[in-house]
Amino acid sequence: MAETLLKNHRKGLFIAVGVTLYIKFFLQPTAILLYEAYHLLKIEALYIGYQIFKVAAYAMSVWQYRHLALLFIALFVFLVYLLIRKMHGIKSNQNALKQGGEL
Repeated sequence: MAETLLKNHRKGLFIAVGVTLYIKFFLQPTAILLYEAYHLLKIEALYIGYQIFKVAAYAMSVWQYRHLALLFIALFVFLVYLLIRKMHGIKSNQNALKQGGEL
């Protein structure tokens, strides 16, 4: 069962792990990038983005339940991937039926 899950949903698992790793390790560098871009371009939205990423990076570094939250984020992203894939499968099956094809 685990082998078929890994084989059939490899892309979704990679996306979920990628999002989780981004949240764990790249919130602070993103905040720094937005800060430097703000000073270079003087666009206020960049500074607001910097503030949001800075707070998120700090919260994820000191929060007691950060690992549990990251696990739930990964699970949520994977479930959204499965839902989108299922909806896409239903849509393509409906299109095949409209064109007179078989399932």
